[in-house]
Amino acid sequence: MGIGVVVRDHCDEVHAVLAASRSGIPSAVIAECWALLRAVTLCHEIGLRCVQFEGDVKLVVDAVNRISVDCSWYGQLIEDIKGALMDFQYWSVMHVNRHRNRIADAAAKLGLKLNSEQVWLEEEPTEVTPFVILDKSSCIL
Repeated sequence: MGIGVVVRDHCDEVHAVLAASRSGIPSAVIAECWALLRAVTLCHEIGLRCVQFEGDVKLVVDAVNRISVDCSWYGQLIEDIKGALMDFQYWSVMHVNRHRNRIADAAAKLGLKLNSEQVWLEEEPTEVTPFVILDKSSCIL
């Protein structure tokens, strides 16, 4: 499966895109966990301290927001995400619909074609540009 991560600011401007292929991922839930974990570490790497993460798999969002330890078959990934979130001054994880997450979905599809993880800073790959343009055209300022 591929994973895609998009870093946007409070005005929805894209600042980073990550695309990667992850072999051996058996489900969309596990792929979403890996993508969220990588999003958390990427934001930490680029120095962000106050972040809001969005994901379109509600099961994962709810598991990360739950206070109790996750004992599900993907629980160790959830606990790794929770631990990594502790590095931030402020964080939230919220569920969004697939339409809102279409740039990350395009990056995940791009990730399937890559041999190694790719990160674009202050730009986006041409494969996701149409989705960035669509999002900007639907914004009202």
